[in-house]
Formats: sequence, structure tokens, C-alpha cells
Amino acid sequence: MRHVSSADPEVAEYAFTTKQIVVGHCEIGRDRVQIVDTPGILDRPAHERNYIEHQALSAITNVADVILFIIDASEACGYQITEQLNLLEELRRVIDDVPIEVVVNKSDLKTLDGYYNMSTASGEGLEEIVDLLLTYRESSPSSPLMHIEE
Repeated sequence: MRHVSSADPEVAEYAFTTKQIVVGHCEIGRDRVQIVDTPGILDRPAHERNYIEHQALSAITNVADVILFIIDASEACGYQITEQLNLLEELRRVIDDVPIEVVVNKSDLKTLDGYYNMSTASGEGLEEIVDLLLTYRESSPSSPLMHIEE
């Protein structure tokens, strides 16, 4: 968020530092694009999810034009890739009217073939990801909103 928008979210050396919905903006030409970062959602039954997870799901199902689903291939977040991919598949089943782009973060530690790879630590791949997300703005210019899910 801080690399691509006006938002200044809390960042720490441990996973799941986003405790609330964070909104940032960036100027693209004459347009102002809104980017929303939500707290992470865990791969567990819906009835076991906490208020923050439900709030994140509500935000992405009700306002997003595109969802950026971020995988931690290093598994430093404490969740195996299989668990992260299970969550991705659940989101695809539940949210069928919002496109989901999948990106692997921490590519400075580990990459995954078949996905876009980026590193927020080094900045590698960020510009390509922003460009990818902006293609959705072109197809929906009246609602310039992106969502980032990690």
C-alpha cells in the first residue's frame, strides 16, 4: 500500500499486521484510484472467522472492482501454500462477479511458477502488478477501486 498509494499502514516483521481496512489513493493521469487493503482472511469455516475477517469479506464482496490475492510462497505467514490456495478457491466460489488476480509476494525469498511474483521488500514486480490492476480501471472507469488481500 505505501509503495503505490497515499496510505501509510502499519508494517511489522510478522504476518497479519493489518487490523482494519486501510484506504489509500493514487493519481493516475487525471484519475484518482482508490486502493483498499483488508486484514487477512484465514482458511477456516465461516463460523470460526472473527469480526475483522467478516469485515474484510464484506469489503471485497461489496465494493471491489478487482481483488489482488497475495500468496506468501515463503510460508513465513505461518500458513502453508495449500492452505492459502484453499482460501483462494473459496473466495472464487463466493465472489463470482469480481475478478481475482493472484500474486506471489516475497519473491526475494521464494517464487512460484505460473503466478505473478513481486517483492514489497525490494520493489521487484510492483510496477507490473499495478499496471495489471489498472487494466481493470480501463474496463470500469466509473468505479476506480482496487482491493489488496494478503
